[in-house]
Formats: sequence, C-alpha cells, structure tokens
Amino acid sequence: MTSENEFSSEFNFEFNLDFENYLDLLENLLGQLSRLPEPLRKELEQVLSELRSIVEEVRTPRFMILGRRGAGKSSLINAIFNAPVAEVGAYKAKTIKPQWYKYERDNKEIQILDTRGLLEGGKLVQEAEESILDAVREHCPDVILFLHKAKEVDSAIQEPLNSLERIIREIQQKYDYSPQVLGVVTQCDELEPSDIQRLPTDDNEKNQNIEGAVQTLQEYLQSQPTVSKHLNQVIPIVAKMYFSNSEIVESTRDYRWNIDYLTELLVDIIPKDAALSFARLARVRKFQRKAATKVIEICSRASGVFGATPIPMSDLPLLLGI
Repeated sequence: MTSENEFSSEFNFEFNLDFENYLDLLENLLGQLSRLPEPLRKELEQVLSELRSIVEEVRTPRFMILGRRGAGKSSLINAIFNAPVAEVGAYKAKTIKPQWYKYERDNKEIQILDTRGLLEGGKLVQEAEESILDAVREHCPDVILFLHKAKEVDSAIQEPLNSLERIIREIQQKYDYSPQVLGVVTQCDELEPSDIQRLPTDDNEKNQNIEGAVQTLQEYLQSQPTVSKHLNQVIPIVAKMYFSNSEIVESTRDYRWNIDYLTELLVDIIPKDAALSFARLARVRKFQRKAATKVIEICSRASGVFGATPIPMSDLPLLLGI
C-alpha cells in the first residue's frame, strides 16, 4: 500500500497566481483535479463547477428601450452606468433606423436597442416599426423598457403600444421567448409642484401626481392583450444627474431616484446567463452581496472536502487557489 508521503509525492500542483480574472483561476483549479484520487476529484469538481457557474460571464445583457424622443433613454443609461456613456439630447429626427448599440464601462458592456424615430413630432413614422422588427430579428432583447414622460403619460401613447404588441409577438414567434416588459415613468421631478426636485418627498401633491402617472401608464399597458401578459410592473424614476469635467457625478446635482430599485429588478428578471454581467456593470450592491455570500459558502465547502480527506503537502496549492 502506498504511504501518504509516497502518495503526495506523485502530485506536483503548480499554480500561477497572477490570474487575469477568477474564471482563469477556476479553470486552473479544475485542470489540476485530474491528479487527485477519484472520490475526492468528483466531489471537488462538483463544488468548483458550481462556483464557475456563478462567476462565468456567458454573454452581454440586451435591453430594448421603447419610447418617444425625449423620454429620457440616454439619461437612463447614464444613470445606470453612473457615468456619461450616452450623449444626452443627441438624437435627431433625420434617422428612423433602430440599431443595437454597445455601451461600455470598465470592460463591461450592455447592448441597447435604440428605437429612435418611432415617434417624431407626435406622428408615427410608418417605416420605424418594421425597422425595429428587423433589429429584433437580429438579436433577442432580454427585457423591454417602455419609457414615457410623466407629464405626457396620456399623450400620443396608443401607437407605440400597438407597436409594442407586435414586437412582443415577433419575439415569441422567432425565439420562443417571452420578454418581460417594464413600464418606466420618467422625469417625475417635473410633475407639480415642479420646484421640488429631490425625491422621495413628503409632499402629498407631488406623491399623488407621481402615483397618478404610474397608474395611468399601467392602465394603458394592461389594456393591450399581449403586453398585459408580459408586464412586470410600472416604475417611476428620475435619471437626472450632472457630471464634472472629470466625468464624476456631482453629489450636489445628483437627482436620481428609484434607479437602484430599477437595476435590482432588472437583475432579477433578465436571464441568468446575462444577470451577473449586468449586476457588475450597474454595481448592484444587493446582488453583489448575495453572490459574494454564495461564493464564500462554496469555497468553505471545497476547503472542507480537503479537511475530510487530507493529502499532506499536495493539498496546500489547491487550498491556496480556493
């Protein structure tokens, strides 16, 4: 029978700890497991594979933002990124072709289906809907955000709702996927009393006006048979913020409200293979804490496997890696 010392000498674990990311480390760890005894190897493979499923970034999240010009798409993107990645007020009515755009920060990105041109001057651009459908056929959006300004929540809304109906049906038909819809009431700070810029507030009039805008948009969305089946909820937000020359948010001019709740909700409802990427990009603390707790739990279990079946000296590099 082979002694423990002789057994341990058969294993020569080598680790380069200068990894570019945690996924490299996990792949290295899993590669080293082939040298372990089978019962120990199988148990560790199961534990570390579970860890890999948490940290592995499978793909970029994709969002479709549908709304009239001026509804606040660019401001919302900047508010989520906490950085000026989208130029506010840059849209011009001369183009009606929707496109997928990549917005990147710190080597992390999301894809946004820009539906500019759907409505210009309150008139439906007939070619726009078919262009949106073409873009949807190119990529399937994970979530559809239907944006409407709080002060215009009951203005020129029926045609975009009809388009939303047809867009959802196209996604279902092509991808066999049912995207959830979030109604987003934007620019709630502009509701009366307009001198109250910061939300939340104790002002009853302001709160009632916000509640009324949310209820109105919800009723419109629920009036559409297809949309109503996919509607998650309607959220009021303020995405207004200002940046210094160094592209840092000016704390005294940061009027954002409900953005954290919106991003947390998006993490919850988008497919899991895109959720971690978005959570890291948007820096969703609640999700990050949840993921960190899970990582600690898994690593503790992996270390416990070695504690139950120690291999003197040879288990040290693996424990160090974990």
